[in-house]
Amino acid sequence: MCEVSTEFDCGDEVVWWADSHGRGLPADHPDAVQRTGTVASVHRHPEDHARIVAYLVTCQGGAAGTYLATVRPDHGHQLTPAVDE
Repeated sequence: MCEVSTEFDCGDEVVWWADSHGRGLPADHPDAVQRTGTVASVHRHPEDHARIVAYLVTCQGGAAGTYLATVRPDHGHQLTPAVDE
């Protein structure tokens, strides 16, 4: 799967694309939905601290209110910095 090329820290605003089940997709995929949130924690591989295995991202959404999403580079999630519009 795709590797994340940028490391993010707690508090960073991020964007990624996924399908309705949360599986990572490229932004141009017809089923892709843009997801946004704030990095709450960064999880590294226990034997290789340079490798990030997951981010927990705090998201805001509809009826769910605030929730945590697990964003994993090995599942095709490609985080990018959020851009203020």
